[in-house]
Amino acid sequence: MRPGIEVGPKLQRWRVVATSKLRAYWKGLRLGWTALGAGGKDPLAAVQSIVTIIAVLVGGVWTYRTFVRFRQDRPRLIITHSVNYFRVPNHLILLSVEEKFSNVGPVVLELTKGEIRIVPILPLPDAVARLANTPTPLNSEDPNVWPVLIWYPHPWDKNREFIEPGEADSIKNYFLIPDSIEVVNILSFVANPAEGNNMAWRASTTYDLRSESGTEKAPSQLH
Repeated sequence: MRPGIEVGPKLQRWRVVATSKLRAYWKGLRLGWTALGAGGKDPLAAVQSIVTIIAVLVGGVWTYRTFVRFRQDRPRLIITHSVNYFRVPNHLILLSVEEKFSNVGPVVLELTKGEIRIVPILPLPDAVARLANTPTPLNSEDPNVWPVLIWYPHPWDKNREFIEPGEADSIKNYFLIPDSIEVVNILSFVANPAEGNNMAWRASTTYDLRSESGTEKAPSQLH
């Protein structure tokens, strides 16, 4: 396990399964070699032992590649944004953000927790302007540097969403923001049940609002 990587309950269960399988394969391997050594007088038994040994080795390699090295049992999600906006009366902008959640993994995806944030980028927030002459990195996800204008949690805790492999789901969001805002950063976060519901999946789209109105499909890859 790499340092800094939290192992979720599901991955722990898979590692237990993989470990037990490898132990079973090793036991079969020893039994096969024993049969091979004792079966010198029986060619058929020797051939069967060799086939068993090969099957044990292949099974062990498959288990290692699937559950340990390539983690092919893990859920995978790609989030994309489709953005529209319109200027409306009272110096406001109607911002429409459609979040699309695509299950590109091999297992059913269970969404239990997520959120979307709208962060003003331009004009520069006061906290960012004060850091102009300092070496402090401008982390776009730090609310102390980039104050969050809108934070909306998705209510998957009560109504859980299940997405089959190869399928997708979407959520349409509407926000009213001041028309003095010129550029926003749109952040989406989704929890991964396999990692203890940590916000493991995310997408970020920077969007320019300085034209009269606009429509744009803005893809944002999984981080």
